[in-house]
Amino acid sequence: MNLKRNYIIVLILLIQLVIPAQTSSNYTRFGVGEIVYSYSARNLGLGGLGVSVANGNYISLINPASLTKIELTRVEFGANLNGLFLSDNSNSGFYSSGGFDGISLAFPVSTANGITLSMGLLPFSNVNYLNVETTNPSSDISERFVTTYEGSGSLSKLFLGTSLKLPFDLSLGVTMDYYFGNITYFSRIEFTNNVSMRSSEFNNKRRPGGFGSTIGIITPDIAKLFSSNTLSDFRLGFSVNLFSDLSTDTLLIRTSVLGIDTLSNENVNMHLPTRIFAGMSFIVNKEYLFTFDYTAQKWTNYTFNGLKSSNLQDSYRYSIGIEHDNQNKRSVFNKEHMVWRLGVSYEKTLYEFNGEGINHLAFYTGLSLPLSLKNSLDFGLEYSIRGTTSSNLIKEKRIKFSVGFSLGELWFVRRR
Repeated sequence: MNLKRNYIIVLILLIQLVIPAQTSSNYTRFGVGEIVYSYSARNLGLGGLGVSVANGNYISLINPASLTKIELTRVEFGANLNGLFLSDNSNSGFYSSGGFDGISLAFPVSTANGITLSMGLLPFSNVNYLNVETTNPSSDISERFVTTYEGSGSLSKLFLGTSLKLPFDLSLGVTMDYYFGNITYFSRIEFTNNVSMRSSEFNNKRRPGGFGSTIGIITPDIAKLFSSNTLSDFRLGFSVNLFSDLSTDTLLIRTSVLGIDTLSNENVNMHLPTRIFAGMSFIVNKEYLFTFDYTAQKWTNYTFNGLKSSNLQDSYRYSIGIEHDNQNKRSVFNKEHMVWRLGVSYEKTLYEFNGEGINHLAFYTGLSLPLSLKNSLDFGLEYSIRGTTSSNLIKEKRIKFSVGFSLGELWFVRRR
């Protein structure tokens, strides 16, 4: 009971500290910012997805159907550190930050029927950029001005879900999601050669909120049809994120030497496009897990107050992951046992500038150290490259380190 009480205390403290990780990226000015795929260190080490993977020792929320394998009450949480190197044709810079990856809880109601309840708080997207400057190239030097842009904030997801094992070992999962956030866009206009022109600052604050849902399925083990001694746990997985329009409170404030003015204060709708996931996974020689995943989202359908953005394009992402774990060959806990992971992903991001799309190539690795037979300390590392220095754009190189705990305990025992 003491361990259970400690779990609850940790949950309460971490929920109060949920601050999605933010690293300065100029591309996050558009849409809802950078989309977060990896919710845990284990997920990061596998390439960030794992749509068809069903492992009872971890909580995977890309596809809630995977929760049918949960046999113990599990809680997962973690944090990360980010370093971002930015460069263009003439300048370069470095930014660093850290944050909380999110928290999730799952407990089995009926292991025989795969019924599991889950809940948690996870990041969905991040907005964070600093000192983005543009200059008005007016022929009249007295009318030239510099505009500086800054932005911060995030969109988060609070969810409640369940799973169920259907006939023929087909797994089904669904979550009810609530999306909320607070995003601030700041701009400053300064007239550099005309002291009579008054500079101004603008704060555009947005507070979106609305519901959505995640629905997923995982097929039975297809490898059983082949009677193979090498191949096992061959599954396909599919999931879809559905979004209602997010009701968004907006507030635009101007600050100048004349004072502070509220230019607009209204409620508008933000429309997020449907996101789909598909994946395949299998185990070779009962030691090597291979995952192949795909996700896509039509960001050309994104609208804010009924308006589309010319800097958004349809996005898609491919990822491959490998995990080595010989845990199945052992029946007792071995503190020296480690699980190793590698991954790679390629993404056509949602950003497009000057007719050129922004692509993202990432490499991943990670490992898990056992704390007991069903508990682990997980590490994940990502190195990625995004963007280009051509067409007056920015190239980003990021290093992300993630650490997390996956803890399981038998909370509910039915009395005989």
